[in-house]
Amino acid sequence: MTAAVPILYVGGTGRTGSTVLDRMLGNVPGVFAAGELTWLWFALRSGGRCACGARHVDCRVWGPVLLATFPEDFGNPDAMAEVADEMFALRRRFDSRYLPVMGLPGAKQALTSRLGPYPSRLASLYRNLLEHTGAELIVDSSKEPHYSSILAARAELDVRFLHLVRNPQATAYSWARRRTELGFGVGHEMERRGPISASIYYDVSNLAADALWGGGDRYLRVRYEDLVASPDDTLRRIGRFAGLVIDPEVALGRQAADRKRSAPGHAAWGNPNRFATGPVTLRNDDEWERNAPRSMRTWTRLLAGPVGRRYGYSSRSDTQRGSGLAAT
Repeated sequence: MTAAVPILYVGGTGRTGSTVLDRMLGNVPGVFAAGELTWLWFALRSGGRCACGARHVDCRVWGPVLLATFPEDFGNPDAMAEVADEMFALRRRFDSRYLPVMGLPGAKQALTSRLGPYPSRLASLYRNLLEHTGAELIVDSSKEPHYSSILAARAELDVRFLHLVRNPQATAYSWARRRTELGFGVGHEMERRGPISASIYYDVSNLAADALWGGGDRYLRVRYEDLVASPDDTLRRIGRFAGLVIDPEVALGRQAADRKRSAPGHAAWGNPNRFATGPVTLRNDDEWERNAPRSMRTWTRLLAGPVGRRYGYSSRSDTQRGSGLAAT
């Protein structure tokens, strides 16, 4: 019997540093950092690009994986466009809009029953990705808790959930920033959210992660700020959880041999940091402490403060616990 595909799923809300963590884990031998794989279909149908700069069908990793997963459609651009459209549409049948009702009796089963061939195709995609790359572990930083539950329901996939959390004030400020989406070239911006929308998303996504995964041995919570303050200890802790021996020197690219490696990764999607190469430098990203508008602070404290306190972010300690993660 074929062993299940091991997946380390980085979940929670957006703007928590998952792309930087994805890059670090991707430096570890035996690990393939897939980026936000849930958005692969969006990228395919919209002309987005892999972190290597190529369109996914032309990428030396994703091209063969897509060919193995959709052998009858891959050589036909129109057929692959139809596949991408169908997968994107099926994914939307169980997206974040439905998280608030997932706790109702029978709701999760009813939602997953609407997904058609989507789950089985995903299982094939991850299997083909593992076999093509020769990896021992796939890191998927899709974040969305509901998407992780689709993967967890497949016997062919062995999923562990790494819940990455960050100060809600910092995430709200990050959502408000204007940033270019390099995956489409010049002239495209990343999605932005106001403080109310960002706070609600913070609450729903993090509470869903707790509800779906919390308390079990397949769940680990990591604070973004702790990763910055103690990267070596935090990376080793993640390694123990994932069944890996992680050398922080390798993950951060500190070793001389690693500094010479400037080839890009192959994250399917994520923030623009996925295109960065070379060593990862962690620094304190505390701009929000100085520049966040009062109205943003107020709304975020009111709406996301109670959930943030679950993870140790109190209103009184915002400035002390507001350090963040950035890569250069």
